[in-house]
Amino acid sequence: AQKAAQDAATTATAQGGHAAAQAARQALQMEAAQQQLVAAERTGARQIAQAQAQVRQAKQAAADVAA
Repeated sequence: AQKAAQDAATTATAQGGHAAAQAARQALQMEAAQQQLVAAERTGARQIAQAQAQVRQAKQAAADVAA
């Protein structure tokens, strides 16, 4: 009975370690995905700002030609 209990404890410890490692991997994957999302949002904001600047320049150029 003691051997069976030791084996069960060993198995439970191994399974717990596996679950912890899997949870750590998933946490790292989630963190990487969040970082990618933040980078994509920054890129999108930068592209919007550049497009808005180009529109302002185009409007100014059109106004200069009309004047």
